[in-house]
Amino acid sequence: MRKAASPRPVHPFNNLPETPAVTVVPLRTLVARRTPPGEILVSQFPTAPSSPPGVSVILVNWNTRFLTEAAVKTLRTFETSTPLEIIIVDNASTDGSVDALAESLPDVRIIRNGTNEGFARANNRGVAEATQPYVLLLNTDTVAHEEVLPACLRALRASGSALVGCRLLNADGTLQVSAERFPRLRDLAGELFRGSRHVQARKLRALPGPQAGPTPVDWLCGAFLLMERHTYLRLGGLSPEIFMYGEDTEFCWRAHTQGIPCLYVPNVAITHLGGGGINHASRRSLLVSDAGRLRAFALMRGRAAAALLRLILMARSASRSVGWALTGLVKQDRARLAKAGNHAHALLALAGLKRGEA
Repeated sequence: MRKAASPRPVHPFNNLPETPAVTVVPLRTLVARRTPPGEILVSQFPTAPSSPPGVSVILVNWNTRFLTEAAVKTLRTFETSTPLEIIIVDNASTDGSVDALAESLPDVRIIRNGTNEGFARANNRGVAEATQPYVLLLNTDTVAHEEVLPACLRALRASGSALVGCRLLNADGTLQVSAERFPRLRDLAGELFRGSRHVQARKLRALPGPQAGPTPVDWLCGAFLLMERHTYLRLGGLSPEIFMYGEDTEFCWRAHTQGIPCLYVPNVAITHLGGGGINHASRRSLLVSDAGRLRAFALMRGRAAAALLRLILMARSASRSVGWALTGLVKQDRARLAKAGNHAHALLALAGLKRGEA
């Protein structure tokens, strides 16, 4: 079996590799399949020159009407020196989002999907219609509280070509993990079994402080991800094989294989509330998260590694379903019993005995 390629080391800014020979393919493939490295997708919407260069901001909305509106309005309040093109891609919301957003944000472009196509495909549709030289993938559950784009754009231009992310904060102002090294099986096993607090503390300690300059990292959180539009197209966009979760890690992996660095800019920040489009305690969240992790890991590390990850996830759900069930019965706690049921369902889905999500 063919092994997945390991990413090349991040190149210094003054020694970036030359752009490889490319194959031109139709735009429609951007939303239909994952484009192999080295292919560029030709847009029907050629980039129009602007001074200063503008940024197309892509937000994927799924029943997050009020969060989306707040994300757009706060971004516009603080990003006063960068021309912005706002594109909202709605994934068949049922909360009246489209009509409400069209009324409250009349100058924003809204793309309506007939079904929930997932985070990756929706972003690909938005970038396909973008007209500015830079694109920013921005979660709808983000809140701006300072001007961030100028510092990120300076880092991007200094690098020649890069994916750029800023510091992310929780709602209470504490630091959020938004840049990491690529996941390995032993890291994921430790994260699943050693406890989230221990793992989160270690990851937070590894992040550069606010006084540091742009720092090369393995991957960046997709809640705020800035790059040149042609870089996004050159990489083939987010993988449509991943419905949600893990698509940002896999995208950064492909960037590294082409010598495109990921830069973490810690001296500017936005707030990322987290979980805007999905309840993280729900059964659906668990199933979608597992499916995304497995697919991303298969694309990065190969099928054998993904099969081992599946076994790790099964062991996690087996132990947690028993643990939550025992404590729930002892304490007569319905919430713990519900968590036990969620993990029991996830275990059956991972074993192929129950239908998972997306």
